Amino acid sequence: MEDANKENEGIFRKIFNLCESDPDAGLEIIRKALKETPELEFCSPLRFCILRAYQIKGVKPLLERPWVKVGIAKSNELRLYLSEENLNYIELALSEVKKIEELDPEILRIWGEEGEEQIDAMACILERCRPGRVQQILGRTKLAYFGTDRVMIVPDENILPPEKLKPFLYIPFAFPSIVKSALILRLGRDTKSREFIECMLFGKTFDEFAPEETFGEAQVGIIFLFDDGTFAESLEKG
Repeated sequence: MEDANKENEGIFRKIFNLCESDPDAGLEIIRKALKETPELEFCSPLRFCILRAYQIKGVKPLLERPWVKVGIAKSNELRLYLSEENLNYIELALSEVKKIEELDPEILRIWGEEGEEQIDAMACILERCRPGRVQQILGRTKLAYFGTDRVMIVPDENILPPEKLKPFLYIPFAFPSIVKSALILRLGRDTKSREFIECMLFGKTFDEFAPEETFGEAQVGIIFLFDDGTFAESLEKG
């Protein structure tokens, strides 16, 4: 049994490496394997190979241009290099992330911190070019995905400085409706002594607001992001 597991692991490693170096060839091999053995559709290591192939096809133009910093790049900069086809492949890659999470999330945990960073990078690209799409695919989003032009901060002496704000931006959260921009209202501390930021959420980008439309009129709700990595739509009362 152990020898068989090692053999299978070696096969998947070869397919994964091919998906990295020649994603079209890797996907062709996988298509043939799925045709011959349909039950492999639910094989998480194979889906991980598919994820990698789609990822490479999606971000290839940016891999060739390392001066483009995805974390701070805006939509207009990303679209200088990415085609709609590239964005479609990134959507497919994130769809595979969702499938793997449902099949075997341990596979993604093995990918570790680097994997989370790569998922975040793809999500940043897609969200800035197609607002709301990441949440539609993954069922969650992060403020960091929106970019600086879709997250605003209410001027306040108690608000977090940028260097302390960053961890909150990477807290994943779910919300009943699609969120495309946010206004950070305040920094606070709850009854459990957790630090939090309170955010007003909007189902549109700021440039989609109607003339004279206020934040209060446009909001779809409030979210609280806590420094323990959790979120809630309301605060617990002490």
